[in-house]
Amino acid sequence: MIRSLARATSSAAVSASASLSARRCAWSRGPVSAAVATSMVDIARSSRQQRATFATKKKKSRKKVGIIQGAAKRGLFEGKHIMYGNNVSFAENKTRRTWNVNSFKKNFYSDALDEDIRVRVSSKALRTIKKMGSFDNYIMRSKWVRVTPYGEDLYQKIKAAQEAKEAAL
Repeated sequence: MIRSLARATSSAAVSASASLSARRCAWSRGPVSAAVATSMVDIARSSRQQRATFATKKKKSRKKVGIIQGAAKRGLFEGKHIMYGNNVSFAENKTRRTWNVNSFKKNFYSDALDEDIRVRVSSKALRTIKKMGSFDNYIMRSKWVRVTPYGEDLYQKIKAAQEAKEAAL
């Protein structure tokens, strides 16, 4: 409403008092005085300026990890979850279905713990482990590990073992 009133009352209309008395307020249908018209124009300008400053002051948003569901709490799934959708037939009948994560159980050797650890991993996590060089590097450096209770437990065990080995040297 303020915008429409601000457009209706231009700077020429504000200066001419004769045209102001003839103008009517959009919501009350009553005459608008010069003081009210100028204050409404000032309010409209200030709100436009505020919107302009808010638009320039955007916060940097970090990538949020999100909710971890079901089996992903008990393994290393690298952010992968069950996906839901529809099977669509030729006649366009829709039936609900799920797409499960490509996951399997695998043994990894931990240098810090000096033992094999059997872990349920997704294929994406397996590729990331291979890229980082070793299971211990993946556990210590990946952002997805510490999101799950299982991953946090592994992280704490490996970190404690590495600190103990460093203290022994």
